[in-house]
Amino acid sequence: MKKFSALLFFSITLLFCSASMAQNSAWVGDWDLQIKDTPMGTITGILTIELVDDNLAGVIEWTSGFQQGTLEKVEHFNDSDNELILGFKQRGSGDLYFPLTLHFKDDETLSGTWKEFLAENTFYNVIANKSVAQNSNPWDGQFNLDFKNIDDEETNFVATLNVDYVNGKLEGYIIYFYQDDMREEVVIEHFNDSDTELILGFKVEGSDALFFPLTLRIEDDGSISGSWEDEKESYTIEGFRIVPN
Repeated sequence: MKKFSALLFFSITLLFCSASMAQNSAWVGDWDLQIKDTPMGTITGILTIELVDDNLAGVIEWTSGFQQGTLEKVEHFNDSDNELILGFKQRGSGDLYFPLTLHFKDDETLSGTWKEFLAENTFYNVIANKSVAQNSNPWDGQFNLDFKNIDDEETNFVATLNVDYVNGKLEGYIIYFYQDDMREEVVIEHFNDSDTELILGFKVEGSDALFFPLTLRIEDDGSISGSWEDEKESYTIEGFRIVPN
């Protein structure tokens, strides 16, 4: 593979660093809350967490209980990789804060406790599942890709792209199959995605620390198109999603 210039590499690095900031917290997303076995039964709500200027921000929309239909702003976040403590007020509580502590049970489920502020040593169990809309991503799956070099057909090759949506983030790898029967597998280290476009950053053998960006789009008919280029050669890409049997 050809090496990029230092300036081009620096520009690509900035692109992926800025694009990944909105995805660098596993807590970001919509969570369906259930506070179990309270005097009012199970209280439900939707916890929405966003990353704003590198800080977590969010709200809880109560969908049952005496607070049903109200929106509570989360005013305090204390987070680590595996624990999140939220502080918020409820209507009529004055300046009292109600702490909610959550842990990852698995990639799509949180568990924890909610403390009843007015009752000493009273805690209720909490379960939070990532909302259905957050469990899917249009790029989650396996894709066949056909790389075509219009200037030199002898360099054409095909690839299989494997993408998983895990804990609110994309991860995956590409397997390249070349005309000389060589096979190469690379791990994707950067994702910048929207509903219709995906930009991947990865290293290839012999590229040292350089990243090679690959841009893909989902067309109206569901097919995949895109482009990839190194310092001297350009490829167009056609592809499709592999449907499991």
